Amino acid sequence: MIKVNELRVGNFYFFVNPMSKDDKTICQLCNWTEALDFEAYGEPIPLTPEILERLGFEEIYKSEFTIRFDCKSNVKIGAGWNLINGHFHVRYVSEKFTTIKYVHQLQTFYFVITNEELILSNGA
Repeated sequence: MIKVNELRVGNFYFFVNPMSKDDKTICQLCNWTEALDFEAYGEPIPLTPEILERLGFEEIYKSEFTIRFDCKSNVKIGAGWNLINGHFHVRYVSEKFTTIKYVHQLQTFYFVITNEELILSNGA
């Protein structure tokens, strides 16, 4: 569950259809009035390799133990998965790591660093 105070206008989230909990749509928060219903119908989008690619990251390394991604734009942000324990990490220039689990968290991190939005493509 996302807390409303974690959100910014522009964050992506799953809208959960109240009639069918299995029916989810990726939405983008456009204004704060939407946040009023958010706690009832909003869910965070877990980060996956596919979502990272749709957000403009590219896979740069893969082994049986880890996958690494770098941001395609001119920003020193990278991401990686430890395939053994499932841990995900994000790094920024200094090589310090932080735990980010959901798309909205990555969007906020990226926006704070770059003052630009991550764009979610339609996929291929």
